[in-house]
Amino acid sequence: MVITQPLLTGGLTGSQVRAAVAQNTSDRIAIETARRQVVQAVSSDWSQLLSGRAGVVAGQAGVEAATMTLKGSQAEYGFALRTTLDVLIADENLREAQITLAESRHDTYLAEASVLDVSGRLETRYLLPGEPLYDPARSFYNVRSADDTPLDPLVAEADQLGAPTTQSHESLSKALTEMSTQPKLVIH
Repeated sequence: MVITQPLLTGGLTGSQVRAAVAQNTSDRIAIETARRQVVQAVSSDWSQLLSGRAGVVAGQAGVEAATMTLKGSQAEYGFALRTTLDVLIADENLREAQITLAESRHDTYLAEASVLDVSGRLETRYLLPGEPLYDPARSFYNVRSADDTPLDPLVAEADQLGAPTTQSHESLSKALTEMSTQPKLVIH
């Protein structure tokens, strides 16, 4: 066994070790930076989700209050205690409360999607549970068979009449394998 070691390297080995240590430190800093960014994004998105849910609850209470106000104004209008303008204003307040509720729901959906995205789980099955997932094979079949006529299955069957069956392919393959494993007779 022979081991060769250069006597003078001119500092190359030490330089390579220092470069590797510096690269390792740089990689660790990059990993820590990415981890902190993900934690910050999750915290921010989670806060938005919680505020969105609180906004939905407040929006529902606002819609209920505006509905009661409108019903009261309509009842008082029936007894000539309110004017038409009062009823229209109460109706406008109800519409504004419904719009605010819809916006809160929208913001909540976006926050949920953002939390799922940051956590790496933004997929259809998490966003729309119970909905059928996209099946590319089925979609391909639907597109491919979109122009089929009622006679196409019969034509496909007729095309298969003269074709060898799978069983004949298997028996042919088996026979070829047996022929290749048998000793060969060589005549000189």
